[in-house]
Amino acid sequence: MSYIHVRVRDETDDDIATWYETQDDKSTAVRDAIRAAMRIEKGDALYLELKDGKDDDIAAWHRAQDDKSAAVRDAIRAAMRLQNGDTQEAIVKEAVALELARLPDVVASAVREALAAYRLAPAEADREPGAEDPELAARLDAQLDDFFG
Repeated sequence: MSYIHVRVRDETDDDIATWYETQDDKSTAVRDAIRAAMRIEKGDALYLELKDGKDDDIAAWHRAQDDKSAAVRDAIRAAMRLQNGDTQEAIVKEAVALELARLPDVVASAVREALAAYRLAPAEADREPGAEDPELAARLDAQLDDFFG
């Protein structure tokens, strides 16, 4: 058996604290919330008990999270939204929109990292200013094709 400890922040997580207090079987409710998020008490902390064999999926998911408390809070909020009538499609759509919003920064960072190792020869003086270097353009096109598949 293992345990998960989640900090519930004052004011920021009052919705979770209120929801948690209303649950008859708190561990089951939190496990169900986490499982729902995996398909995408007021005070210091929530505690739940994970049963060996039965809750191994949750334990593995929890271990893989960088910010464990934030991941559990997000899972609980997703389950709360489903209980309050939101559809799973709406929750997934919101998560996808957040990831898509990050995409330009992720791509820019990957391109900078990929190009950082390349050293380009100085431009030839006989070319007109602003003219495209065909060799450089071909290399850049090849790199972008590799990156974007």
